[in-house]
Amino acid sequence: MIVYAAMPRRPRSKAIFAAALAAALVAAAGPARAEEGAQVAEARTLFTRGSDLYLAKQYASALEALRASYRLVPSPNSGLLVARCLRELDRSVEASEMYAVVEAAARQRVAAGDAKYGQTAAAAASEGAAVRAQLGTIRIRVRHAPSGTQIEIDDASTALPADGALDALHERGAVTVRVRPPAGVAQSQIVDLAPGRDVTMEFELGPERAAIAPSVAPPAPAVVAPGTGEWSRGWARPAAWWSGGITLAGAGVFVGFGLDSQTRYDDLKRRCGPASCGPGDRADADAGKRAQLVADIGLAVGAAAAAATIGFVILSITDHRAVPSRAAARFVAALSGVPF
Repeated sequence: MIVYAAMPRRPRSKAIFAAALAAALVAAAGPARAEEGAQVAEARTLFTRGSDLYLAKQYASALEALRASYRLVPSPNSGLLVARCLRELDRSVEASEMYAVVEAAARQRVAAGDAKYGQTAAAAASEGAAVRAQLGTIRIRVRHAPSGTQIEIDDASTALPADGALDALHERGAVTVRVRPPAGVAQSQIVDLAPGRDVTMEFELGPERAAIAPSVAPPAPAVVAPGTGEWSRGWARPAAWWSGGITLAGAGVFVGFGLDSQTRYDDLKRRCGPASCGPGDRADADAGKRAQLVADIGLAVGAAAAAATIGFVILSITDHRAVPSRAAARFVAALSGVPF
């Protein structure tokens, strides 16, 4: 007799429960995806509005819209325009910090395989370096600082780190730094900060309580991003003056020696008439030829210098602080097919 082993059956209750759970998860995911899609759409709308305001040079309004977009979707591309708005509003310290955040985020996405953010990372690095070159760095060092010591840089106050060291970027000009311990008298120092300078301020809160004069490090080499800030073709304007002078000199030579040659020619023509001139007139004829040759050389030199002058003038008047074009402001759209 053949005996068949009884196969265990899955309880119907468990199968029904699994099906119900799957249906519930699908139903819950639907509204979540819809909400996420609405958030992305709103971020795109805000980005487009902020881009248009930025191109219209309404930087304060653009900053508000772009920051709202960035809060919804923290894209490096919208963050880059936030940094540019801060730069145009002369909030250089905030702009520098935002450029650093954008560069780090964009490079992280590139490392993860999203190559479209490579141009964003490069732009943030270049423009951020240009902004930082216009700032100075204050390095505050406090010895024997009790817990709770506050550092005031101008009107901004922050807690002193536990190691007694604080570094801060600051715009050029006079800077006042105060060290306020929880008890006792505050100490302060004032320094005139120049772009690219590092200034170290040392304070002693121990028994000596002596503030040490700030030391200033040599300026770092200036870094200027293409099309921003300082003139990168400063040589073009002096070169235009020099070539312009050569143009005038060539014109003067051409006119002076050309008139001399023409005068000699007219004199010989008047003396000799239709007949050929004799040997006695050879010296005047040769002098006229030499004058004409010098005049021709002056004309050639003046013409070349005039062409160079035009080129130098064009270079000098086009190399100003670049106003971002629509293509530059929207280059992020070309990278990913979306406006941010």
